[in-house]
Amino acid sequence: MNDWLTSDPNCFRSAIELKFFLEQFGPLTGRYHLTLPHTWRQEILNHYAKTGDLEKKRAEIVLQRAAERAALYSREVESWKNEESWAANIARYDDVHPTLLKAAVVPDLPEPTISSRKFVSLHDLNLPPTEEESILATPKEYLRVSQLLLRTRPELVFIDPYMNPLDDRVFDVLNILFQEIAGGKCKKITLYARQRVIEEAGGTCEKIERKLRTIKTQTGLTSSITYILVDDRRSRDRLHGRYLLSLKGGIRFEQGFQRLSRGRKVEIAPIGQAVLNGLIEKYIEGKNDLIFGHKFQL
Repeated sequence: MNDWLTSDPNCFRSAIELKFFLEQFGPLTGRYHLTLPHTWRQEILNHYAKTGDLEKKRAEIVLQRAAERAALYSREVESWKNEESWAANIARYDDVHPTLLKAAVVPDLPEPTISSRKFVSLHDLNLPPTEEESILATPKEYLRVSQLLLRTRPELVFIDPYMNPLDDRVFDVLNILFQEIAGGKCKKITLYARQRVIEEAGGTCEKIERKLRTIKTQTGLTSSITYILVDDRRSRDRLHGRYLLSLKGGIRFEQGFQRLSRGRKVEIAPIGQAVLNGLIEKYIEGKNDLIFGHKFQL
């Protein structure tokens, strides 16, 4: 999850090839594209301008849609040398940031004098449909796989029937995730949990509110927090799945937002568009028959 790839702007023979390539990036797949250098987008358009206005227009639309999907991100390059090849610059960049890039996509593999194992030719690139994986159920691993959504999305929704902040295993995870949110763009956080589960554990809204205020104070979080306890016993829409949602994408967490015993692993996966649309309708647009038992906002 959250793998970064980059590509030589001269890789693509047509706007259609560019389209198929960029459709493999964004929150729906769990991988993202770094546009290196900062002129990458303009270099793409300059390349297609040579083949005619129609192809350039197609490329503009492809790039616009990729940006709307939150698939493209830029980053400053400290010492880009225009007199050198793109591959030579990327190899030097990879030496400085060896853990950042998973792959650098090129038209053809560069000459042996350029040393980096990250290079892969476009036609040899074979990416899986998504970057789902099994991770250790630790707060740091939950943060790693969700970091980009936490920092970049203006609205986030946490759904987990067993999300009880009074439980230290849950508190530890929420605390580190909210620390990350505090440094990002999020303005609104909503949390859904099952009322019966919380009450059976001895929890009350007053206790949970105090606990969430503690997290908010400790992390410096300025986003609003809405905590909703749901009574879904008679609802058609039951609270079963455990998700982190945004309007651009989401992540499914097999065991929700809790730290598990040492060495235990859980499966996490990006949410596909069709499922995401249904979850957005239910939990963000509020089109459901869930009964709200208790609700408060900080």
